[in-house]
Amino acid sequence: MGELNLSPEELYSLSFRSLDNKVKGYQKAYRSRLELERFWIALLLQPHSKKDIKPEKLVRFDWEVKHIEVDKKAADESLKRILKRDGTKRNTQSSRKGR
Repeated sequence: MGELNLSPEELYSLSFRSLDNKVKGYQKAYRSRLELERFWIALLLQPHSKKDIKPEKLVRFDWEVKHIEVDKKAADESLKRILKRDGTKRNTQSSRKGR
C-alpha cells in the first residue's frame, strides 16, 4: 500500500527510526531513477543536436540547486536603493522631455 509498499500492520509496527530510514531509502532510489532517466534522454537527444547535450543542462533538480540564505534586511535595503535610484532616473527623464 502506498509508495513504500507497506501494509497498515507493517507501517504501524515500524519505529520512527525505521520509518525514517525507509522514507530516505525511497527518496534516494527515486532521485537515482530520475537522474538515470535524464541521462538516457540526453543520450538519445545527442545524435540529433550539433551541440553537446549535458544531462544537467536539460533538467536541474531541486536537490542539485544550491540554496543561498539571504540576509533579508540587506536585501530590503538593496531593493530600496534600487527603487530610489530608478525612480529618480525616471523623474529626471520625464522632466527633461518637458523642456
